[in-house]
Amino acid sequence: MLREDETVATTPTEELIPSPSWGDRLEGIEGLRGLAAVSVLITHVRELMHPDAVGVIFTLADRGRHGLTLFFVLSGFLLWRPFAAALLVGKRPPSGARFLRNRGLRIFPAYLVVLLLASLVLGAVQLSSLQFDGRDTTTASTMGVTDTLVSLTFLQTLIPQFTLTGIQPAWSLTTELTFYLLLPVMFMAAATLAKRLPRLTAALVPAGLLVAIGLTGKTWMVMAAPDDASKPAVRFAFAWGHEWSAVVCRSILVHGDLFGYGMAAAVVYVMLENGRWVVHRRALALALAAGIVVACVVIAVLALVPRYFTDSVMGVGCCVLLLAVLLRRSAGRPSAVAAALESVPLRFVGLVSYSVYLWHLPVISWLQKHGWQAHGGTAAFALNVALLLGLVLPLATVTYLIVERPALQMKARVRQG
Repeated sequence: MLREDETVATTPTEELIPSPSWGDRLEGIEGLRGLAAVSVLITHVRELMHPDAVGVIFTLADRGRHGLTLFFVLSGFLLWRPFAAALLVGKRPPSGARFLRNRGLRIFPAYLVVLLLASLVLGAVQLSSLQFDGRDTTTASTMGVTDTLVSLTFLQTLIPQFTLTGIQPAWSLTTELTFYLLLPVMFMAAATLAKRLPRLTAALVPAGLLVAIGLTGKTWMVMAAPDDASKPAVRFAFAWGHEWSAVVCRSILVHGDLFGYGMAAAVVYVMLENGRWVVHRRALALALAAGIVVACVVIAVLALVPRYFTDSVMGVGCCVLLLAVLLRRSAGRPSAVAAALESVPLRFVGLVSYSVYLWHLPVISWLQKHGWQAHGGTAAFALNVALLLGLVLPLATVTYLIVERPALQMKARVRQG
């Protein structure tokens, strides 16, 4: 961290980043967001433009879906951090109303703009009347009044017949919003527990609760999946179709553990950042080495666990990655991983990552409707990724500058004293 008399040269990207509503900026976070957004984009290029391709590159591209896992872990970490600091070191927490207002300013403006433009201008959003099969987006069109109202209010993920209506990846935003609503409630419960239990225990209870909920939900998915769920169409209908099982599969009841891992990481970081735990250089090196071992084990275990638990295993890996980025910072200097993530391109993509996430699938649908995609193997795949980035990044940049950034500047900052 900088002393008051220190200055640093700013880059154009830094000048575009509004101040956080709580705490100081953490090195490497924008870079992680950038990696997550590009990973999801690459996976959707593979699934929608090259669904039948085989090879190492395409297998790796399939793993890019865990960019969303990283997004959920980051949300758990960043949003629980101020509440954890209030519980553990007595800093002022955000009020429930202010917190929810700030979250609304983060999520709604860009989503509403992109949804309406993708529907009315591009004609590239999914209709509830046409069951999306996970492979063909050429049926995307302009939504009617009912689909529009349902999608604008994030209800499409809660009503089976509207599953994946509008911007398909926006289902995750309903899950995020559920987490936002739960956070102030979990903080109040933890604050009550802190009167009877050690503060550290109280701060970890909400994280443990969400982990338990998520793992229970995934266990249900494994047990409730149809016997012929090995067939892609049946598996897709169970988890993504117009069925109540898909509503559960897209909810915090299944994905809660991913937020919980991030919340646990926030507790660890707050303890280190505020000197409650002291980590010496040798212990830090051992911890990071252990983290690398854990990450390798995570990758190996991915091939062994049931499909629905791979998100949980990767969530632990994302938690290790996050702490690897931040641990050295708590010891007074950025880690090498954080320094790499601070590169201008990654930080910039991270800055506009939310708009990248919103725009990329409507743009894929628009390209496919007009037949503008390369066909073939690895070279065609790389060309399609480059084409999509070339279209999405300018759209995301304009959306950030005109919509996101002004909304973020309206967020109320919480004093930490």
